[in-house]
Amino acid sequence: MTSPVHMDINDSLSSMSFVMPANYTKDNLPKPNDSSIIITNTPEAYVAAIRFGGYADDDEIKKYASKLEGALKANGIEYYGNFRFLGYNAPFQFWARKNEVIVSVLWN
Repeated sequence: MTSPVHMDINDSLSSMSFVMPANYTKDNLPKPNDSSIIITNTPEAYVAAIRFGGYADDDEIKKYASKLEGALKANGIEYYGNFRFLGYNAPFQFWARKNEVIVSVLWN
């Protein structure tokens, strides 16, 4: 399993992304068997993050996305794009779970 697993927080569509180690490229990754799976490079970006533990369900993810949004607005930090959930642990890991909600920010 790669870590973290990215999940886009969006009301209309959902997507999941996996982070590959730096020694892999689009050219040397195995070709997916499913044509709906695409391999892309994600551009570098500054992100704001909020971290939380435990199992993350939709309510928890929305709660922390809202907290992050409130903190950004309170500090005058502009953000763009969808909030994304990052999960770092395998489903069978019960303790010391790490999760984050992130969003891209405008930063100079």
